[in-house]
Amino acid sequence: VAPETLRVVEVDQGSAILAGDRRLMTVYDADAYGSGIPRPVLAGAARSMIASTLSAYRAERTPRALGLNIAIAVGATLAAGVLLWGSRRAFRWLDVLAERRFRRHIEGLEAQAYRLIRAKHLLGTMHGAVAVLRVAVAVAIGFVYLRVVLERFPWSRPLARQLEALVLGPLG
Repeated sequence: VAPETLRVVEVDQGSAILAGDRRLMTVYDADAYGSGIPRPVLAGAARSMIASTLSAYRAERTPRALGLNIAIAVGATLAAGVLLWGSRRAFRWLDVLAERRFRRHIEGLEAQAYRLIRAKHLLGTMHGAVAVLRVAVAVAIGFVYLRVVLERFPWSRPLARQLEALVLGPLG
């Protein structure tokens, strides 16, 4: 059905919106009364919305649109891979740097605390904190990646929105 073929025809019960000879819907007086808009105007607005929705539905499924979205998804995959690789290297560097900087301070603290605090336990805690932060960054990169890629395609868009609601819903 071509969007241009949609038309409004006045019938006994109200204003029918037709696609060719097939009736898609009818706007009744009760519909118009509830909205405060004359029935023919409301039916024309409904016809326009149906036509624009149909056009948008078809436009995002054209080979050109799908090819562009595939290219964006491939780019997002490469970007996510680079970000994960870079964050892994950055956290290794951060872990080594933090250990170098704090080792002598922690050992001095250990001497002052009469061995109540062990340097290796404090360093282990620091390494654990860096590891938790590294996992949090990886999860965030994965979430953004999935959200971007799933949103690109019409058939996976509802899944992207469910994922967003699941992850970000409790925060808002």
